Amino acid sequence: MLSSVLKEARPDTFRNFSNQAINSTLRMPDKKFGNVDPNANLNYEGEPDTLEPHMRDSIKESQIMIWIYNMIDEAARVDYEFFLKDGCILCKLMNRIVPGCIPEDTITWEGVKSKQINMRNFLQQAESYGVPKAKLFNIEDLLHLRHIPRVTRCIYALAKLVAEDPKQSSDTPQLGDEPSFLQEPKKKVDVPGHRDTKDVMAQLTAEKKTAEKKLQKHSLYQ
Repeated sequence: MLSSVLKEARPDTFRNFSNQAINSTLRMPDKKFGNVDPNANLNYEGEPDTLEPHMRDSIKESQIMIWIYNMIDEAARVDYEFFLKDGCILCKLMNRIVPGCIPEDTITWEGVKSKQINMRNFLQQAESYGVPKAKLFNIEDLLHLRHIPRVTRCIYALAKLVAEDPKQSSDTPQLGDEPSFLQEPKKKVDVPGHRDTKDVMAQLTAEKKTAEKKLQKHSLYQ
């Protein structure tokens, strides 16, 4: 009986049925996101964000990496986003700003869940420190590298707050400082018989000027 029905059915019947099924599926609300478009560019508060994922600022990223190095003596051996991806660096940074705000035994890079905990702890402490919610990033922005500019905006805002915090010591590194290893004065080593290049050049310059004066004086009596 089914075969006879299929023979009598028009070819367009199945095509129309398939189109209706697809359309109804597209109209079905997502159980995870509700009616929100998962591709929508929403900030931490769930509002539309004008900052797009492609709007990366290499200058700010470099400043942040130098600032982190000056703050916690952690140098980046990988690209910016992978340096921050597990959240451990961010937790250490937050503990440098507010000592003990994140228990050290909770900071670990093993597994996705641990990374999520790291980022959640950082975001909570950053918000408590004064970073506006609109400037925080979503965990997925960093965990899955979906929106690195939003991560940069958050850390940059945090660094600005640190610079304005009167509770911080006067020697607390600030955004825009040179790397600390460039700020340290070079030790002068006294070696017997060794003369500094600057001293040698100064002496040669003085001797040259003296010789020129003698030559000028001698030429007056010619």
